[in-house]
Amino acid sequence: MGIENRRRLISEIEDLRGSRLITYIVTTKPGISTQIDTIDLREIYDHLLKIGNVEKIDLFIYSLGGTSTVAWALTNLIREFTEKFAVIVPSFAFSCATSIALGADEIVMGKMGTLGPVDPSVANPFNPVISGKITPISVEDIGGYEALLRDKAKLTNEDNFTNMFNRLCIKVNPLALGNAYRHYIKARDDANKLLELHMDPEGDKVLLEKIVDTLVEKLYFHGHHIPQSEAKKIGLKAQKASDYQTDGQNLEELIWKLYVEYENELDMLYKYEDDLKSGEGKRIIPTKMIESKDTSSSYVIEQKYLKISPKPGTFLTRVNDMHALAIPMQQGYHIIPIKLQGSPAIIGNDIYDKSESSYWRKFETDKELYEPC
Repeated sequence: MGIENRRRLISEIEDLRGSRLITYIVTTKPGISTQIDTIDLREIYDHLLKIGNVEKIDLFIYSLGGTSTVAWALTNLIREFTEKFAVIVPSFAFSCATSIALGADEIVMGKMGTLGPVDPSVANPFNPVISGKITPISVEDIGGYEALLRDKAKLTNEDNFTNMFNRLCIKVNPLALGNAYRHYIKARDDANKLLELHMDPEGDKVLLEKIVDTLVEKLYFHGHHIPQSEAKKIGLKAQKASDYQTDGQNLEELIWKLYVEYENELDMLYKYEDDLKSGEGKRIIPTKMIESKDTSSSYVIEQKYLKISPKPGTFLTRVNDMHALAIPMQQGYHIIPIKLQGSPAIIGNDIYDKSESSYWRKFETDKELYEPC
């Protein structure tokens, strides 16, 4: 396990595919919130510069999605370095990751590989706020409400329909609805432009419209899994990884082994918990990884823990919206408000002030990855 195994597998996949490979992995570890983001483009560019202009580049991707505009930018960035661009999907490649795949000449999917719809959910200051958080809106949910009124409730009277739609506008700011629709239009346009990078806008017009309609509207649920067989029926250039094998090497096996290496490195099977196993008050948590044959990068969370519990039996509470320590006395507790630099963390019986910073870093050894700056 570790960097040496991953680089060996990357080389073996390159040999089998006759390509250069870049991996782009975004953790799905429960309790860690991260996604495909614009900042990742800069790190991928460093890898592309080292690879240089080559005949074929494969992008090995795993993600539940992220900033939708990255798909167009990343696809065009990779195409600056190659004439043939393929995406390899060992497991989940949803939402924005699916959009990236749309821009590839070929989508190679493992048995666990799945794509998903590209209908956007957007959040802006006009969206409803629930429990103190802005709630994303999908234009497909708006369309679903309209379909409910017309198809299920059978509201054929336009006055009744208008009245029910006005109720929605009371609950949701019309500007939020308009913003969601604008993103819907952009999602359709982006999907079409990505496909046109390797399809004929005129000769493939009917197929282009079918693919866009299906991925943006007609799967009806953003979490729908699209396996290789369904991707092919939709019209995507999807291929089975198991079809690629030579000299005893099978691409299906290689990409799954590589995925499992990342699954283990990013500890994706276990829920995040505050922890200080090192005992030094610092911790590094890798959340994304971009690797090629001789270059490794990780987007990490660097945590610093400052112990603040002054006495056994002390617990954390709140007073007037401020954090406070409840310190046990002979009779009752002494309450002391505290101002934290970060957020409170409880490890064992101790209370810590936990602060965090996030950044991309390059590393050459497993040890170097986990060394705080």
